[in-house]
Amino acid sequence: MQIEKEKLQHYRNHKLFEVETIKENVLKNPMQSSIDTYLENLKAFKTEFEVTINNFTKASKRLVALEKALVYVKKQPGTIEKEISTLKNTIQSLDQKLNGNASKSEIGEKDVQSISSRLYVAQSGFRTTYGPTKMQMESLAMAKALFERVKPTLDKFIKVDVPALEKQLKDAGVPPILE
Repeated sequence: MQIEKEKLQHYRNHKLFEVETIKENVLKNPMQSSIDTYLENLKAFKTEFEVTINNFTKASKRLVALEKALVYVKKQPGTIEKEISTLKNTIQSLDQKLNGNASKSEIGEKDVQSISSRLYVAQSGFRTTYGPTKMQMESLAMAKALFERVKPTLDKFIKVDVPALEKQLKDAGVPPILE
């Protein structure tokens, strides 16, 4: 039908046709044989990454609590304030490597690819029927490589730096901080 000058007119020449259903993907993924291995690697990496991020977040919050507890120091804090400042800079640096620059992403400016953004690209291959592409698989490999470079600093911050600062504050007379 066609609308012409406020009137409906029927087309005279009708053509009937049938649509064939495509039962398989039209495109074959050349990486099909490695998808299962890729999926297992992706799951394992994502789990490790999320556990580490969770521990990093907890340690960061702990540092904020320790900074607030600084007012309860019964003697001169000495180098504790400087150590807190250094650890806050470490948090910013690590957060930028993990999640990208928040200021740049807020205004849509191009930024260096973070571990999170590479992981997002790596996971995006499972939102299609085609499956992950070579680029998405490479993105996972790059995310893993970046994470391996950052992990020692993360582990030191989580397992050494924050607990050592907490011990210094305890030795300086600060009451225990509950979680």
